[in-house]
Amino acid sequence: MNCAACGKQCPSGNFCTNGQCLKSPCDLLCSSPEQVSLQVGGFRVDPVGTKERCLEVTGYAPTQTNARIVCWNFDANRSLKVNGQAVPCLVDAGFVLDKSRAGGYCVQVGAGGTVSAGLLLPVE
Repeated sequence: MNCAACGKQCPSGNFCTNGQCLKSPCDLLCSSPEQVSLQVGGFRVDPVGTKERCLEVTGYAPTQTNARIVCWNFDANRSLKVNGQAVPCLVDAGFVLDKSRAGGYCVQVGAGGTVSAGLLLPVE
């Protein structure tokens, strides 16, 4: 009912996130995001490939661990962003994520040369 201003209501189906009415986690960050579906252990993309990608994860709310992203085999020049913010590629415990954006997370992966790179938003 009050998204960034009194009486500013978001259209039906939109989320109020940081004062903006958004349709989805990748809204205003990238176009044509790929939906990542839940698999055993979490939301996984392996291999990521070598091209730039925009990945949208919805419904990620782990109860047995912190919301986090784990990635592997990223070369030094490959970028990783979650909800528009640069994050480090960390293996093992991964990088703990801030709050979700419009009901999920938008993961942007820059182009890179390592074909075996991957990422996971674990549920355990």
